[in-house]
Amino acid sequence: MSKNVKFGPQIHLCLAIGIKEQVLSTKGNRLEIFSFARCRHFFNSLLLDMSLLRWVVVGFLTTGVDYVFFLIFYKNLNSVFLANLLSGVIATSVNYFSHHKWTFKSVRSHSSSGPRYFMSLAFWWICSTFLIEWLIDSGMNAELAKLVPAFILLPLNYLVLNRLVFRKLK
Repeated sequence: MSKNVKFGPQIHLCLAIGIKEQVLSTKGNRLEIFSFARCRHFFNSLLLDMSLLRWVVVGFLTTGVDYVFFLIFYKNLNSVFLANLLSGVIATSVNYFSHHKWTFKSVRSHSSSGPRYFMSLAFWWICSTFLIEWLIDSGMNAELAKLVPAFILLPLNYLVLNRLVFRKLK
């Protein structure tokens, strides 16, 4: 009496990692049954939220683009301000469109999410630039100094993007 039931990838992963509930049947036999509600809650949690995983992928891509262009511009211009600005403009374009379309699958118009994104970006860019400048002035090389803000500011950035910039419409 088995039916061919198709489950999505989240359900298969839940089965693979053993998320299930144990209940007693009316005859007292112990049966293990799968709890779809518990599995859905597990995947909607912050730890395995798919938008968080996509954000990490886009973040690595953007960080790589930003880092490479920063080094190119800094070597040629010898200015943290200009190098960070120019690399930020390039990386920001990649970041915004990737997050809007893929990470958060936003249905907001660009006229709604764009200004929020760029206000957030301006805030993080100012913080990042001052931190990089301070680190270089303190004796750290530019290659390493450029990476430090990512570890400090990026976790906060996810929360801002997810909750304020690309949040789902109600």
